[in-house]
Amino acid sequence: MNQDYFREAPPIIQEFLGYMNNVKGRSGLSVDEYYRDLRTFFRFILKERQLVPEKTAMEDIDMTQVDLELIKTITFSEILLFLNYCQVDRDNHADARARKTTSLKTYFRYLTVKVKNCRIIRQQDWILRGFPKRYRNILRWKNV
Repeated sequence: MNQDYFREAPPIIQEFLGYMNNVKGRSGLSVDEYYRDLRTFFRFILKERQLVPEKTAMEDIDMTQVDLELIKTITFSEILLFLNYCQVDRDNHADARARKTTSLKTYFRYLTVKVKNCRIIRQQDWILRGFPKRYRNILRWKNV
């Protein structure tokens, strides 16, 4: 796990990254990808809600405003807007969007199940159920 990412992340994301790395045993590269996906998502949310100056570039948005109170107010519509932003503005292909979806789903599940005093997140479990499923291409081999 890249320590620079860990240091610049807000505490609520640092806890998740530490959990994924130390408790779940995910590789450092996977944890880095979780962070990049969450960073992109929360920067999008901050910009979409106009919590940063309009002219601020996405990579310059400071994530210190991200806390549990902000996260509790995220709607499924905002998640869909983010996925649309990834497709249209960032030109992410289906696999990249599926990875971002998996990162968000994993993060919201972590908040729902693992974080104490997170009742409102539990009430928003419809966010978890509404995520599109990731379909993998499965090659079928025929015996000749």
